[in-house]
Amino acid sequence: MGKGGSARTVDDYNEIVMQFCFVNLFGVAFPITGLLALISNLVEIVVDSRKLCFHTRRPFAQRASSIPDMWMKILKCVALF
Repeated sequence: MGKGGSARTVDDYNEIVMQFCFVNLFGVAFPITGLLALISNLVEIVVDSRKLCFHTRRPFAQRASSIPDMWMKILKCVALF
């Protein structure tokens, strides 16, 4: 069935942060980047929901208060520069 829950979560955060960085970096040179990122995220939501509903087992719930500190530091650094 694939990787475990925490490895998949790290991959998901990594993908989101990378997309955020690309939008920030190339948004000035190619203004439609934000719209393309939005469309990409909407398609990913549909694909992931189908995957979760029909192809994988329900993941075990784990409580989290917010985004982990390291990801938040990366996002703040990219947003400031």
